[in-house]
Amino acid sequence: MVAERPLVVLEVRERGLALLERCRETAELQALQPGERKFLRRLAELGIVEMRPLPADWPAVSLLIPVRDRPRQLAACLEAVARLDYPADRLEVTVVDDGSTLPLQVGDGVRLVRLPESMGPAGARNLAARESRGDLLAFLDSDCRPDPDWLRRLVAELSDPAVAAAGGRVLGASQRSWLERYEAVRSPLDLGPNYAEARPRRPVPYLVSASLAVRRIAFEAAGGFDAGLRFGEDVDLCWRLSAAGHQLVYQPLARVRHDHRGGLRDFISTRESYGAAEAALLRRHPENRRWLELNRPLLLTLAALLARPALLPIAGLELGAEILVGAARLRREAGLPVQAGASALLRGQGAAAYHLGRQLTRYYGLPLGLAALRRRRLRGLVLAGLLGSAAVDWIRLRPALSPVEFAAAQALDDLSYQLGCLHGCLRHRTLAPLRVDLVFAGRQREALHIPRREGDGRL
Repeated sequence: MVAERPLVVLEVRERGLALLERCRETAELQALQPGERKFLRRLAELGIVEMRPLPADWPAVSLLIPVRDRPRQLAACLEAVARLDYPADRLEVTVVDDGSTLPLQVGDGVRLVRLPESMGPAGARNLAARESRGDLLAFLDSDCRPDPDWLRRLVAELSDPAVAAAGGRVLGASQRSWLERYEAVRSPLDLGPNYAEARPRRPVPYLVSASLAVRRIAFEAAGGFDAGLRFGEDVDLCWRLSAAGHQLVYQPLARVRHDHRGGLRDFISTRESYGAAEAALLRRHPENRRWLELNRPLLLTLAALLARPALLPIAGLELGAEILVGAARLRREAGLPVQAGASALLRGQGAAAYHLGRQLTRYYGLPLGLAALRRRRLRGLVLAGLLGSAAVDWIRLRPALSPVEFAAAQALDDLSYQLGCLHGCLRHRTLAPLRVDLVFAGRQREALHIPRREGDGRL
């Protein structure tokens, strides 16, 4: 099996082919084995198949909403909740007033728990979970408005017994200001348009509590949210669930609309808080630090930019040779036309360069920029990282902003995040957010295993 965007080549054995034939013959598969579910989920993550779980019955769900001093946003949130197409007799809604200045009001059918003093979002969610009865816990922020099918899509993913949590996509509710238009394409709450298994050090490394459903038994076994974390408590919970062996799924079709903070001060403050939270998270989970994949052409290009410009032609020859050899091998082993294979491999090289640039500007742009003032050869690297990644993002994300506006917003985003990250490093006495695992790219093979019963067997 070959997929070109992104380039994936899979060797599928007879049992896998038989399962895929069943998929062609019927739109609904019954009694899937755990390994078969895992195989199909992996293919769905790669964009090769589409998979929609259909639960036999809709379980009892407790929808929990923490709030503080947002009466108008809460009212809009509850209006959207009232339009959810989930069975009403299986849904209880609890709002936790987390020490609002003026006590909040809710309508009929919504339970209200008032706290005399603020516990923070994590503590309020934990309290709401203890006060609720549902088998599944769904979390929604008060400044979010869910689509009518939001809860059904999340709960459907949990019909797989191996899945302990499912998260949905968080989209912007408006694009009035230039920062809101930037948030529409680069919000840290939006995990993208692609279905994925959420795991540390993967394209979707966690789920966000603004749009999240969790099995109560898994939530309680993990100890709930860490009330000591003001930001990143959802990341911490997801990483603890993953460490306990649970599967987490990101379903972007389960959508909520979020009121992004469009003011400059709020934008900077939020990014700084997220950056500072990374130090606390990596101190708890050092094994989940960032990683960066490098290859020979990229390393030669870096060496040319930093020290020896004469290496640039060699880097170009290395890149061309690697693409041609790889394209020929893809044609020989997978039947992919040379032009298609070369195009896919070139996109992969471009993606590697882009991610390197984003890592440099996101985490090290400030010190590199200061160093570039004194070392001329660093200027090319810094400018390539800043302008190159901004240009690529503007082209691929198509924001409602001019290139200059977008580049300015992204630079402000990165600078605010870096300052917060450095502050977190000082406060928690750790350099973990600044460390990165370097991985040299080589030939990769992945085997998807599927049990015949409870034993071994590959699909």
